[in-house]
Formats: sequence, structure tokens, C-alpha cells
Amino acid sequence: MKHRVRVISGEQHIQVDVPEGANLLKVFQENNIELYAPCGGNGKCGKCKVRLEGGLTVTACTYPVHGDITVQMPDRQFSEVQVSQYQFTREVLFTPGRDAGLADDPMGLAIDMGTTTLAFYQVDLHSGALMRIGTALNPQARYGGDVISRINHCMTNDRGLEELRVVVVDEINRQIKTLAAEQGIAPGSFTRIIITGNTTMLHLFAGVDPETIALAPFTPAFTDMRVFSGTSAGLACHPDASVMLLPSLSGYVGADIISGIASLDAGNTPAYLFLDIGTNGELALVTPDRIWSCATAAGPAFEGANISCGSGAFDGAVSKFGREGITVIG
Repeated sequence: MKHRVRVISGEQHIQVDVPEGANLLKVFQENNIELYAPCGGNGKCGKCKVRLEGGLTVTACTYPVHGDITVQMPDRQFSEVQVSQYQFTREVLFTPGRDAGLADDPMGLAIDMGTTTLAFYQVDLHSGALMRIGTALNPQARYGGDVISRINHCMTNDRGLEELRVVVVDEINRQIKTLAAEQGIAPGSFTRIIITGNTTMLHLFAGVDPETIALAPFTPAFTDMRVFSGTSAGLACHPDASVMLLPSLSGYVGADIISGIASLDAGNTPAYLFLDIGTNGELALVTPDRIWSCATAAGPAFEGANISCGSGAFDGAVSKFGREGITVIG
């Protein structure tokens, strides 16, 4: 059986017919379609990401073709970011641990629980290969666009904390079921889930009142790593899966920026500035002696909150104006 792969790369459109189950990265290589894959297609780096029609993002080296597909290749600017990013990524030993023995086809899921966006990274716990990448809007936004408004919702509503926890758990479960259905596996195949995010997001997921983060001296209820079972976390994964919330440092230096710094190998660079620019923006100045960190509400600058005219940086917004005319996002 043959399937048609249609590739869109800038202004170029390419169509090739491939056999059932063909590896997508090999399809690119055999047809001289350039795609950055620094680990050589071993599924280790996650840099050969492409977007399929319908919005699914996959790593090409782990994607078998089972039907006609349209592939949107990353533009040059994104590719350059991928290349420059990879040279500073720390290499770590893959250790699947006991969770790999809970299912025949064990999967891990890393979740970056942002204030606005949830990012999902599925990893094969047998090989360590990055299988799928997905994003979803954080449904907690309906209760407030930033961490302070969500904390305020907890403080002023009897069921506020439970409401915020339930909606994000429901969205994570929806993503788990979608990933499982796409690959013909059971949701119970997900046997390890690791969650990072700012300190408030982790409190809300754990069902712990975050009120003290908003009040001086801004001391969180916990900063240590928390471990749940799949059942106690309420997730649609294996009942005995390990669900880990990574440790934070303080109320506004969360597990997200700590994870980011931990993933970097700066080599001989004596000092560098690490920026995590999101709704809750965090900066860390890393020096040989210590790390200085601060945080601010960066979201309004990017999302257009409370502006009198214009829009956020969404599709259709003007991104460039010059003698050649107007360019819009998307």
C-alpha cells in the first residue's frame, strides 16, 4: 500500500508516494528535503519537529506514515533557533526506572504547565525517543489570565481551588487520551508523568492553597518535589504511574526556570542570562558563584491585556511594515 506525503517548505511543494509505515525522516532524506536532525534520527534530541495538517506536531524520526499526510516544514528562522538551542543542551543518561515495567509499551509524559499554555512531550520509556509534542491552552485562563488573579479566585470562592485543579486535570486527561488514540495504545501505557511550571501552577495542580504566594512575605506552602500515583493525581494514565511535580525555589522562582537552567550546558561561558518569557516572566543571571533570579508579570506585554487599541501577537496582527508593504502574523 502506498501513501502520499505532501511537503510544504516555504514556497516549495513536494509530493512523494511512500510505502505503509515509512519513517518520515527517511522519506525526507531520500528525497533531499532538508530537516535539522542533529542526533542522526535516533529520537534523542527532538529537533526534527514538523507540523502535520490538523495541528499535530511530531518528531519526524519517530513517525511512521500510515496514511496520506501534509507536512509543514519549519521556516528558516525556527530552524536557526533549533540549531542554536541544541548546542547548549545538556546530555543526560536515559534512565527509565521502575515505571517502564508497568506496561508492555511504557510511555512517559513531560508537561510544562504554563499560565497560558500547556506543552506536552511524549517519550518512549523503552528507547528514550521523543515521540510526540503537543500544546493546549490552559483552561484555567477562564478564571484569570495571570497567577495573581487565579490566587484571588481561590481566596474569594469556596470552591475556587477545586475548580482550577479540575479544569487543568481534565485538559491533561484529554491530551493523554488523544495521544494514546493517535498511536493505538491504551492511556494506561503512560506510566511516568513529570510536571514543571511556576510555583502557583504546581500548587493548583496539587490542590494546595496558593494564597500565601500572593501575600508578603510570599512564602509558598511547598517547594519540594511532590510525587503522586496516577490514581491520586486523578490522571487518565496507569493507576500506579509516578506523577512528579518538580521542585521550586520560592514563590516566584518556580520549577520551570530551574528546569530550564538544569537543561543547559553553557560550556566555558563565565556568566549568562536565562529568560523564561511567558505570562509569568522569569529571569536568571547565572554566574560562577551564584544565580540571581527575579520575576515579573510579562503576559500583558505579549497578550495585549488592557490595551486601548491594537491586538496581541496572534494570526492577523501586523508584524512588519515597510516600503514593500505590510506583513501580518500567519
